[in-house]
Amino acid sequence: MARKARKLDAFGIYAIRQTASDNRPLFQDDADRVKFLKIVKQAKMRFKFKLYAFCVKASSHYDLIIDANGSDLSQVMKSINIAYAMYVGAEGKLFKDRYKSEQLLTGDPVRSRIRQFLDEQMSCEHLQAFESVTSVIDLYAEGDEGTDDTTVCENCLQDMDAAVMKLAEIARTRQCPVGSLLKDKVTRDQLILDFRRSSTLSLKELGEVFGGLSESTVCKILKDQCRKAF
Repeated sequence: MARKARKLDAFGIYAIRQTASDNRPLFQDDADRVKFLKIVKQAKMRFKFKLYAFCVKASSHYDLIIDANGSDLSQVMKSINIAYAMYVGAEGKLFKDRYKSEQLLTGDPVRSRIRQFLDEQMSCEHLQAFESVTSVIDLYAEGDEGTDDTTVCENCLQDMDAAVMKLAEIARTRQCPVGSLLKDKVTRDQLILDFRRSSTLSLKELGEVFGGLSESTVCKILKDQCRKAF
């Protein structure tokens, strides 16, 4: 019987667990862990997803918290697992079944799971081996105002003023008015996807930046762009 296709949100946040088969552990030593995290970093650069936390303490499985950020999560995981399996070169099956994914709601559920992962990772005796690759983590930006949890990634557009300035800069580079840029729907839609991936703006705020579009219109544009990408 064929397996049912997963229903995934291209902008959802997921807790991922991939478990080893009975043939061998996923991670036999520190070198395996570091190599795996480098593979994750390469996939992150390729697919532009956000990685909020990881845990590779256990030898039998790994855990990730991923914000798909417009990417195809199935393609992301396929890329990571194939690359790691090729590195291991194990005889027989390396992974037990497909990875398991749980979509997390924004806010406290995500922060709680991140804290859990980081607490487990901090107790890992191999942590020092990860210093050169822990920069792959993006800090989650859904904290409540005034709390220590409110942290944003360094290079993200963090408010509408910054986004408007960035859009004006792009228009100057292309030597055209912002209005003309927005009238070209192909260009506009690609820019909306780019801004979604590189900002903390809500769909409503993106709509305002790009000429007063509704949230539903922005959502449709993003979904269409994601389908074209994959």
